[in-house]
Amino acid sequence: PHTLTTTLTTLHTTTNHPINWNTLYHPHTPTTPLPTYPFQRQRHWINTPVTVGNLGSAGLSAAEHPLLGAAVELAGEEGHLFTGRLTPTTQPWLADHAVLGTPLLPGTAMLELALVAGSRLDSPVVRDLALEAPLALPDDVSVDIQLRVGSADTEGARPVRLYSRREGASTWSRHASGTLAPATRSAAGEGIGAAWPPVGAVAVDLDGAYERLADHGYAYGPAFQGLRAAWRLGDETFVELSLPEEAGSGDFALHPALLDSALHTIALADLGADRGTPLIRLPFVWSDVVLHGSGATLLRARLTPAGDDDVVLTVTDGSGRPVLSAASLTVRGVDAGALRASHGPQDCLFRLEWSVAAAPAPEAAPASASPISVHRVAATVGAGGPEELRSVLGEALGAVHDHLATDDPEQLLVVVTRNATTAEAVDPVAAAVWGLVRSAQAEHPGRFVLLDIDGDRDDEPSPEVLHSAVTTGEPQLSLRGGRLLVPRLTKAGNVEGPVPALDPEGTVLITGGTGTLGALLARHLVTEHGVRHLLLTSRRGPTAEGADTLTNELTTLGAHTTITACDVSDHQALTHLLDT
Repeated sequence: PHTLTTTLTTLHTTTNHPINWNTLYHPHTPTTPLPTYPFQRQRHWINTPVTVGNLGSAGLSAAEHPLLGAAVELAGEEGHLFTGRLTPTTQPWLADHAVLGTPLLPGTAMLELALVAGSRLDSPVVRDLALEAPLALPDDVSVDIQLRVGSADTEGARPVRLYSRREGASTWSRHASGTLAPATRSAAGEGIGAAWPPVGAVAVDLDGAYERLADHGYAYGPAFQGLRAAWRLGDETFVELSLPEEAGSGDFALHPALLDSALHTIALADLGADRGTPLIRLPFVWSDVVLHGSGATLLRARLTPAGDDDVVLTVTDGSGRPVLSAASLTVRGVDAGALRASHGPQDCLFRLEWSVAAAPAPEAAPASASPISVHRVAATVGAGGPEELRSVLGEALGAVHDHLATDDPEQLLVVVTRNATTAEAVDPVAAAVWGLVRSAQAEHPGRFVLLDIDGDRDDEPSPEVLHSAVTTGEPQLSLRGGRLLVPRLTKAGNVEGPVPALDPEGTVLITGGTGTLGALLARHLVTEHGVRHLLLTSRRGPTAEGADTLTNELTTLGAHTTITACDVSDHQALTHLLDT
């Protein structure tokens, strides 16, 4: 039918040929009704790389790299600048690397950028690269990056710096710094050995490895699950890797997701070791890294410890040819606070503030011609209890239904309450009416206005006040001291600085503690804030599904956990729980 409709439409528009659409779509033809719930949109198209325009016309050259878009030589012997944009749509594989709930650009990607820049400037050796701060990747905005490579000194060494800022932000943050150097010896590289796996090596059980890592804060999605096999021989670890299809393709020197997978055995070893350091350890400093070959999708790697926090890394392809060597990789513990800070100043707390309503624009005056009806909520002091609440809400709901049943869609219903918003002692009954009418406003915009007045006087808002409230066009207002106020969200401050510490010896109560969110919060409090005593409540308590497993897990993490059945909406039951 779609093809036929297109053909007939073309025929009609090009030749003005008359068409009887009833022959195709008969008015009595049965139709399938649309669902009554919102569509759940999910893309199934393959994301294709974003192409750029003519960079040459802007004085730039194409960087020809999946993470870099353009390159330019800076004037005055200031070096070179490489720029790029990390986007959640064109590079979805980046979202598969998250630590403590925060998607991060992997340290192997920062190394990749340095290697690519160095190879193009005859400085292929990354002498050192310190990863100074995590680079968080939000799932809703793009991140611009700049890789700045300075001019060479007398020995040919060049400084390199990596910066980022979120799309639309004004400030840049530095994430990595180091030195690129020319090759000083043969780039043949070192192999691992002809025998694979090495003779005498003991296989490592990798069943459930990525699930265990996720439980401890390393959330590696499909694109980063490249670990296929591992063996240990003495203090050395040998691993076999392959690039997952989810990582996509591209002209990488060495795909960051593939190289990152080689480091997962470090995290797996940490899970069973009492190191006395933070569990989460990430790449911190790369030293003397050389790329010997590119394009490999199957790798073998040898990791040799060189101290508590250092490892020597040797990587070959599936046939044993050298791919990459690192004289040293230093890993360092990272805490949740550093990751929270990596989100930048856009992660803010917000609070509700009431500000003076702007004067209505001249063109808003005709709105006063709309018919207005008023429903006044009886003044209460909140002492009537549930019976008064049901009575007042019932009257308000009846007024809402009656108003929606009117034939005039332009008519406004102004619901007047007292002390529902900004009073020193908020009237809970009036506040409940606000909640009810807000729901009606969401479903029927433009039909209701909420107006809250202060004090306990019996005077009502004058017609002039009602007129002013309506002509502002605001759905919710508060009359205080003769002024009309409107609610606005304002930033309360950045989520930075010290986080209030919790007393590890105190008991933390989590209501709904056996549910999904409650369990996540419990793990977070134990692993990130050192809480050692937890009281989890739910309606079913210890008989809830998964309660025993959760208790055992929290106990393993070092917390004493009590799960109790309690309906927190029952005042007496909650009081008894807190007293005991």
